[in-house]
Order: sequence, then C-alpha cells, then structure tokens
Amino acid sequence: MINHGKRLKRLTSHFWLAFAIIVMAPSLLAGVLTGELDKSEGSLDDEFIYTLTIEGSYDQLPDFPSVEHLQVAQAETRQSVQIINGQMTRQFQINYIITADQEGDYTIPPIVMELDGKTQQTLPLTFTVKGAATANPRYGGTEAFFLDRHLSKKEIYVGEGIIVTDQVIARERLIEADLKRDDFPDSFRQIDIDEEKRYQRIFSGREYDVVEFKKVLIPTKEGTYRLPPAVLEAMVRSPTPQRQRPRSRSFFDDFFGRTPVVRKRARSDAFEVVVKALPLQGRSSGFSGLVGNFRIEANLSTRNLNAGETATLTISVRGSGLTDGMAEPQLTFPDELKVYSDKPISSDRVGLDGVNGERVFKYALVPTAGGQIDLGRLDVQVFNPESGQYEVINTDLGMLTVTGGEPARRDAPATAGEGQGMAASKSDVKALRDDIVGLMPVDQVSDGAALKKSDWLVVGSLSSFGLAFMFLGFLRRRQLETSDQRAALTRQRQAFRRFKKELGHLPGSDQEAVFQLGKLFRQFVSDQFALDDLATGQQALLQVLQDRGFTELVETCKSSLDELDRLYYSGCAIQQTDVERLKNKLEAIAQELSK
Repeated sequence: MINHGKRLKRLTSHFWLAFAIIVMAPSLLAGVLTGELDKSEGSLDDEFIYTLTIEGSYDQLPDFPSVEHLQVAQAETRQSVQIINGQMTRQFQINYIITADQEGDYTIPPIVMELDGKTQQTLPLTFTVKGAATANPRYGGTEAFFLDRHLSKKEIYVGEGIIVTDQVIARERLIEADLKRDDFPDSFRQIDIDEEKRYQRIFSGREYDVVEFKKVLIPTKEGTYRLPPAVLEAMVRSPTPQRQRPRSRSFFDDFFGRTPVVRKRARSDAFEVVVKALPLQGRSSGFSGLVGNFRIEANLSTRNLNAGETATLTISVRGSGLTDGMAEPQLTFPDELKVYSDKPISSDRVGLDGVNGERVFKYALVPTAGGQIDLGRLDVQVFNPESGQYEVINTDLGMLTVTGGEPARRDAPATAGEGQGMAASKSDVKALRDDIVGLMPVDQVSDGAALKKSDWLVVGSLSSFGLAFMFLGFLRRRQLETSDQRAALTRQRQAFRRFKKELGHLPGSDQEAVFQLGKLFRQFVSDQFALDDLATGQQALLQVLQDRGFTELVETCKSSLDELDRLYYSGCAIQQTDVERLKNKLEAIAQELSK
C-alpha cells in the first residue's frame, strides 16, 4: 500500500513537471538579446568594445543608438547555429568599437529588436571617459607615439587665416597609420599646405621622429567655434609579447620578426576659436573685402601713344591673405578715354607661413583726343587684422601723353586764316570740270568695241543668275534676322516679369540672397537690352546703361551694386531688412529700365 502511494506521488510530480515544460516551452525558446562592454572606465585614447549577442530568429538587425560625442564603428561579427530537439537556434555576435571626443559619463541606451516574434531589449550600459592617458613626451611619456596640435591664433576676424599645425611624434615605426584632422566646422574654408616637414627631436632623453602637417583655416562667419582634436590610429609593436598559437614560420616572419603588434590611438588637444566680425566703425562704402596686409601698384604698358592706339593699365594687389573675394576697384577714368576691362585674375598661394595672395586687374585704355591725360590716383580700403583697423592703400595710376586727334576741348572757333590751304578757288573748280570725261554715246563706239547680241545674252544670263542668288541669300538672312529679333523681343518683353518672379524665390541664406540678387539684376539687364553676353563686372553693366541713355539711373544703380558687394564681401552678419531694401531698390530700377 505504501509502495503504491509513493509510485502515485512520483507519477503525479512527473506529470506536473511535464505540464510545466509544455506550458513554459514558448518562453523558454524565446530569443535572448544581451549587450556588454569590455570596460566601464577609460581615457580619450581608449577604444571601448560593445558586444551585442543575439540568440533566436530575427528578420532585421538593429541600428546602434546614436549618442552625442561618441563615434561608433562596426567591427567583426561571429555567427553560430545550434539544433536542440529539432529546434534550431542561431547565435549572432556583433562587435562595435566606440570612441569618445570629450570626457564625461556616457550611457548606451537599450537596443531593441524583434526575436522569435517577441520584442527584446538590452540593458542600458554606462561608462566613464577621462582625460587622455598618453603623456606628452616633453614630460617623460613612454607611449610609442603622440599627437600635438598648435594654432597660430585663437582669436581672429572673419576672412583672416589661421595656421593649424599637427605634429605626429613617434619613436617607433607606425604601421597602417590613419590620421584624421579634417573634422572642422563648416564655417571655415580649409586649404591644405602640401609641404610637410620631417625631422628628429629629443624628448626626455629619447629621440623621436616628427612629421608636421599644416592647414589654413579661414572663417566665413563670426562666432565661437570648437575645433575638435586630431586623431591618429596606428599599429605598433606590443610592449608585452602576447602568447600565440604555434604556427609554421614563413618568409614574412623572417622579414618582420615575430613581435606581435597592437593598435594604438592618440589624440591632440581640442581648441576653442573666437571669430570676430569686421568692425563697422571706419569702414567706407568702397571697402574692398580684403582682410590682411596688402600693398598695391599700377603699371602702364606705354605712356606715349597716338589717339586711337591702346595702352594697358595693370593694377596688382599683393600681400598676406586671400584675394579671390576682392571687389573690383572703384575707378573713374577721364572722358577722353574708352575703357575695356578684362576679367580679374587671382593667384593665392599657400605656404608654410600661410596664404600669400595676388589679384591683378587689367584695363585697355584707348584715347580719343590728344593732349595730356591724367589717370588720377586709386585708393583701396583693406582691413588689417594685426592693427584691428581699416587702412587705405593707394597708388598713382600715371599720365598718358597722346598725340594726334582733336584736342579734348575747344575754347574758341577757328580763325579766318585757319584752313585756307584747304579751300578751293573757282579756277580750280573750272579746271576740274574740264577734266571730267563724259560717257561716250553709243553711235561713237567703234565696230571693234561694239557688243554682239550673243555677248549681251551671256551677260544678261549671268546677271540674272547672280541677282537670283543674291535675292535668295537676302531672304534667308532676313528669315534668320527675323527669328533672332523675335527671340530678342520675347526676352525683352518678359525680362521684368521674369526678374520680379525670381525675386520671390531668393534663397533663405542672407549671404546667398545677396549674391543671387546681384546675379538676377545682371541677367535682367542682359535680357532687357537683348545682349548676347553681359560682362559680370559692375563697370560694364553701368556702361550699358550709359550707352542706352539711362544717365539718371547710372548713379543709383552704382550705389546699389556697391552696397551689394559690400554686404557680400564684408563677412558681417547680414540683416534681412538690408536684403529687402536692396531688393525693392533694384526692382524699382528694373521697372524704370523696362519702360
């Protein structure tokens, strides 16, 4: 009786165990998602390895969460498959390499994904990043390599260049070195200096190889910017040999040795740069847009010429700084000259000492009157960041001595005695009449000189063929001219309407809006007057208005274009009200021109 009771009790317990297994089987077979970090504390030079383990069936891999100031790169993956009681289980591991660009405490949020039809997620993981562990070799560091960064200035003006110098300092040969040094804000123009310096230096009694890389940064907007550190990753020999599985030796073992290598990471300091706007005080309406230390000179190809000949005036601006944004000089030439400007040329060179720029303007001068023509003096306003003030550089354009042609001005009419040598007497006129031979009458033509009917027939046929050919050519040319004229008239009729429509689609950026506004106005002038090609220079545009009789609008148009150039090249913050005011002003000018 006792044995039967024990057997019944045992069977009952087995039944409930089997029932529990059947009921809990779905949950036991549900997928598992885990995440782990290789360490919870490190430095800015360290790499943190996050391992994501996935067990179960899934349709799509998750994305790694984005955390500010953390850079994540996917590394190796491993996959395995197990079959237990006919149920296949997959295990997939993904390693992520995490680096930080700032000190602080970081938390990796849970990673969520669907496994075996259920939502699973990892636990949030927190780790701490401290300052760079690599000590500067000047203070007894023992690392294999370091990275230093130096700035020529930390407080600059808009348009002023600073030199960023990165030094790779290594006491061992670096393998697969990767230097990242281009992560600068978008508000800086970047110009690489191709020349790199290599030399050796002694730090703390040890010799190091030093490689210098330089870059010029030129800010385009005011503000306070953080320049992130440069980062260098490379393979170096491990200071502590690691145990490796025995393997057969090869040629590469003999050549490189069997010392294991490890990947190391170094970073420079981060810097904060303050960019100041160009001051308003002292800036004239003719500010050139140049920021730096410049000089100017002018040269004439010849100073003595005849009326109608050409002299070339060359104006060169040179100095330390960029010149490609310089506005065209404001020149006023005498009325006795016809002036044809060439497209300015900039040649900005970057060297170890920074940017040295040159901008050349050329003008073809054609005098129309004789005498002495004084070209005057040219003043160009630039901003010198060393003194923090605007300066004026100037040059004398020189003097032209023109021979031939009529004098520029006549204060009195010619006297009676002038030009008498040119007058013709009545006797001269009579002699001239007697010398004129009239046409011979037909009846006076000799038989040898008479034309036969066959000759007249040939001549008439050729003449008719020539006239027909000329008439067809005339019709064809007239057709082409009419087509071009129709196209020109269409452009002219629609010029103002198209200009006004485009004004309503100016870009949101104020600086870009200023640039597009000037471009649209020049295109309107080209369409309004049916010009095949309108030079982009301000002087050419004003000359077009002058030639077509819009003298009263020339000065208004000039002041508006000057203000556009000043806003675009000054680098200061552009107010929306200034853009709207100039837009309305140019629209009014365009409306007058369209009449």
